[in-house]
Order: sequence, then structure tokens, then C-alpha cells
Amino acid sequence: ENIALSADDIESLRSQSLYFTVSNPDWPDGIIHGQWLPENSSATGPGDTFMVDSVNPGTGAELTQFPGEITVSFNSEVATATVTTDTVELLASGGDGSFGDGNEMAMTPLVLNSTGSSLSIDTGSLAAPVDDVYRLRLLGSGATPITDSFGNVLDGDGNATPGGDFTSTFSVISDMPAIATFTFIQDNVFTPNCTFSGCHSGGSPAMGQNLTAGQAYSNIVNVPSAEVPGLMRIEPGNANNSYLIQKVEGTAAVGDRMPLGRPALSAELIQALREWTDAGAENN
Repeated sequence: ENIALSADDIESLRSQSLYFTVSNPDWPDGIIHGQWLPENSSATGPGDTFMVDSVNPGTGAELTQFPGEITVSFNSEVATATVTTDTVELLASGGDGSFGDGNEMAMTPLVLNSTGSSLSIDTGSLAAPVDDVYRLRLLGSGATPITDSFGNVLDGDGNATPGGDFTSTFSVISDMPAIATFTFIQDNVFTPNCTFSGCHSGGSPAMGQNLTAGQAYSNIVNVPSAEVPGLMRIEPGNANNSYLIQKVEGTAAVGDRMPLGRPALSAELIQALREWTDAGAENN
């Protein structure tokens, strides 16, 4: 109560993944658990809000190979003439996973095709992309931004005001280890997917499960689940009966699939988590 949303919170809300817990003294782990969903208005004419509805691969997605196509859906028909290689940008981070430090690499050439309220980016002509973090940016700023057919400028930053760029990142991880180490699980499963504000981090993590680096192992291995105490979050040697794995696979008896409001983990990452668990869930 009475705590302002951070920039990360707002970005999480825009991605429909802001999870909240309401607690009281009798129920410190939470009496209400839920998810905020942003308004999704549909543009119908001049002056309405023109926004991105969805992007595939989704924000935060982890892939084992580079996608042959990236698709974007808007809430209104896009003006084809404004969708150009000047307003659509795809960058590789340069191997450090961050952007804005000068070592990024532009991915070209991009083949763009916009029809109705959809944009398709054909990446088949790109030079063989390497494992890295990639950022898609759609310009709602500058002298020639993307607009819809009514002339509404893209509200890329989701503040209900025309202008601002839309950004989305995904990563490519092709070199999955034969048997994952806990370090691999932390770096590729927990940190990028579970440790956002209001989720499994901070002083009051959801369900009391802190998955940040240095905290995750002691919070999951041989620790009873809060939702189904009869199951351990991670039971060494028994992936099938480990509740955390059931949650990311979407087979748990209680609650929603995790990560909540974000793209499901890839089959490869889930398999790495299962193999690490079945191999004894060592803190390696």
C-alpha cells in the first residue's frame, strides 16, 4: 500500500505479468494472490491509442535456435508505409546481454511484411545468428514513427500517450549441457524468468520462495511446497514429484503455470531442470 511502482514494475505490468500478494498478520504468506492485467483498448479512429497487443517470440523467451520469423500484433491496422528498416530494429547484445553500451550488432537485412494489424519479420536471410540476447525495437518516437491507418502514432511505452518505442527481448541458448548444473539452472531458468519485483525475489517473495542467486537453492531443495506441503519444491532424484517442476510444466494441482504471465519455459530448459533434479539436485 502507498508504494509507487518502479520502472521494472511498470514494464512487468505492460507485459501482463505483474503478480501481487495481499497479506495480513494471520496470513503472512498471503491471503489473496492475483495478477494485474493492463487495459487493452482497441483503436477505432483518429485520436485513439495505437499499441502492440503481442509479440512472438514473447518478451523474455529462451529459444534453442534463432526464430525464422518474428511476428507482432497491434490493436489497429498498421500503416504499411511507416513500417520500414528505419522504424523496425533488431539488435544482438554483443554477448553481454545488455544494450546501450556500444557493442551491439544490428541484424540485417530484415524482410518486413505488414498486413492489417500484423507485422511479420522474416529473418531467414540473416547471417547465421549466434547464441545471444536479442532486442526488437519498434519506433514510436522520432520524425517518422510507426502509425496506424488513422495516423495515430504508436504508443510504444504503454503510457496511453502517442510516442515512445516498443522493445522486447529474447535469447537463444543452443548449447544445453548434457546434465545441467545448478549454476546453469540459476542463470537460465530462475534469474531471467522468476526474480522480478513482486514475484520470487525481495523481502516478501511469492509463497515465501526466493529464487534469486544465492538464495534459491536453500529455498527449494527438500523444502515443502507452500501450496501442496506434501510435495517438496525440489525432491532430489524425483523430478516427477517435485512441485516446482510441476508448476513450470503446468501439471500442478493448485494455481497457475509458472512463470506467471510470461512465456512458458522452453522444453529444453524444463528438461534441463528435470535432469538436474533426477541427478540428485546438487548445489554444483
